[in-house]
Amino acid sequence: IKIDNIFITGQLHGLSDLFHRDNRSTNNYGPSVYLFMNDNWKSYYDGSLCFLLDEESKELYHEENIENKIVVFPPGIYHRSCEISGYGLFENALNTILQFHLIYE
Repeated sequence: IKIDNIFITGQLHGLSDLFHRDNRSTNNYGPSVYLFMNDNWKSYYDGSLCFLLDEESKELYHEENIENKIVVFPPGIYHRSCEISGYGLFENALNTILQFHLIYE
């Protein structure tokens, strides 16, 4: 397994993400690995990682934003970062996620 793509995303209040799938440079895709890098993140900031589990029923699953949490998932599942609350605006909260997109050789 090797890293196909690695980058850091940053998100402030008022900037939301669309549901998407992670792309790879090859069909030999491995998992997506996300590391939450947010020191002292407060639960009332929101900003969870949201997965669309079923496109027909619109069933969602939220993975809460906790410092140093690692989330591993298949890249073909629709996901997005949820918006940060107004409390995050007042406290200048920046949601930072280090993303690794892996492939198999």
